[in-house]
Amino acid sequence: MQQAVPSALDKVARRSARVGFIYNVVISVMVFMFAVVSVEFWLYQQAHDQEVKDVRNALLAYRSRIELKVTQNVDLSHGLTTYISLNPDLTQDQFSRFASQLKAKSPHILNFGAARNWVISHVYPENLKSSLVGTRYHDVPEQLAHVRAAYASSKPVISGPVDLLQGGTALIARQSIINQNTGLPWGVLSTVLDMDSLFSASFAEGEAYPVRVVLQEKSTAEGRFTPIYGDASILAQSPESVAVSLPSGHWRLLGTPQDGWKSLHPHPMVWGVA
Repeated sequence: MQQAVPSALDKVARRSARVGFIYNVVISVMVFMFAVVSVEFWLYQQAHDQEVKDVRNALLAYRSRIELKVTQNVDLSHGLTTYISLNPDLTQDQFSRFASQLKAKSPHILNFGAARNWVISHVYPENLKSSLVGTRYHDVPEQLAHVRAAYASSKPVISGPVDLLQGGTALIARQSIINQNTGLPWGVLSTVLDMDSLFSASFAEGEAYPVRVVLQEKSTAEGRFTPIYGDASILAQSPESVAVSLPSGHWRLLGTPQDGWKSLHPHPMVWGVA
């Protein structure tokens, strides 16, 4: 009986040693896994932050070109509104001669249309006369709100995409015209811009970091942003966003990396070092 006591104590000691060993192994593995996962997540966050930075830089470059091209074309049409305001009784021939000079300066202008007292009275090119001249905007409810906004504003009003009376869709910049002889409203000038041409030219010069983009405008009626141009599928991929400053409205440009955001993945080097 005296020899059994040490034997039982030895068993307890050996069992405790095994439990302690297993405990130490488990703790070591947990510490190891925590360290590796922490490094992996840190590397992923660093890579993701760089992705976000690259996407934003590309979006800012695209935004600058969009703003520049829209402003350049609106400035051209401003020359025509000034000409009309100084010559309120101009003929169609006078309108066409001046408008043709402006249109020749931009590949993105499709046509001009001037509406005197809410009725389209002058157009260029003149082959649109039969389908446009004489049209009353009060008979075109889908465009009336934008025309009214232009009448009430001293700044250009941009809207699009707009279903054109002559067919097709486009971006339209409208500006109010004041008769300089009387100081009273003369009407509104509509400058119809080729939306695909205008925006594709803005994105033609690819950035060092390729991205997929979509341009959105905030709808006044619905109060939400709707896609105007680009790849709307990226809206479900947590895109980065930058505001776009155009003469009117609320616009934004969104983008993601060309091949999508990188996911969290193991780095063999980290596991090898660990």
